[in-house]
Amino acid sequence: MYLDTQKGKFIVLEGGDGAGKSTCMQYVREVFGEERFVYTREPGGTALGTSIRQILLMGEAMDPVTEMLLFFASRVEHIARIIGPALQEGKHVLCDRFVLSSYAYQIVGRQRDELTGLYNDLYNHTVLPFVTPYYIYLDVEPETALKRVVGEDGGKKTRFDNEAYAFHARVREGYHACLATMPNDMYTTITRTGRLSYEEVGEMVIRVIQKVIGSDTHT
Repeated sequence: MYLDTQKGKFIVLEGGDGAGKSTCMQYVREVFGEERFVYTREPGGTALGTSIRQILLMGEAMDPVTEMLLFFASRVEHIARIIGPALQEGKHVLCDRFVLSSYAYQIVGRQRDELTGLYNDLYNHTVLPFVTPYYIYLDVEPETALKRVVGEDGGKKTRFDNEAYAFHARVREGYHACLATMPNDMYTTITRTGRLSYEEVGEMVIRVIQKVIGSDTHT
């Protein structure tokens, strides 16, 4: 599956822990339904990806290289078995996290700049030839976001949820740095504040998706 076989749009919700990605995903799902969209997440999406997710999120601490390789292993399967086939069929795919998270968390969050070369090699071989994501980045102050964090995997906080504030602040810097290198037509930033309700943020995401898929309505 290569880019020239894609008929649908690949849209990714990105952001730090507590940014509201999962909530927005549910809102979009309620609006657009299942017929034209596939909803998925990283790590996960496939049976193998779900097993890797358990190791990454709920397992013991590991070296950042191991962490990055496991995320990309899950991603390869995800693209091959879920994302790619759906795009070929003409469906749109909405994914909770994708490759930007690997850069923000494993390189900037973990303070491992020397892994940038490995990240680029993995990206160029396993992502770039196959999919072109459009990113919707939910930007939230870490101290605000962390107050919203609740355990999603079995009701427990993940290894990443439990990281110190400084780690989450670096993750946010990583997202900003990565997005700054991308063309403006490949992403939209939605800045979340305490004044915005769940529905207001959801509607902002809906409007971005409508623009990306070329639709003027919710149907």
